[in-house]
Amino acid sequence: MKKDIYKFTAYETSEMIDAYGDTEKALDGAIDQARERARLYVIPCQWNAFYNDDDGITVERYRK
Repeated sequence: MKKDIYKFTAYETSEMIDAYGDTEKALDGAIDQARERARLYVIPCQWNAFYNDDDGITVERYRK
């Protein structure tokens, strides 16, 4: 499987948390924003988001 990585800065992450009002919803929002950034929709693919050590969010897309 191939992996693409999309990173959000600590500032972007803070803005997402404020906008969504919840840390879990911010992760879902980061996936939505990464999909928009990708502009390449490969089906099937799997999206995962997590908080990284830089106080930001990292989104990973796994595709065949």
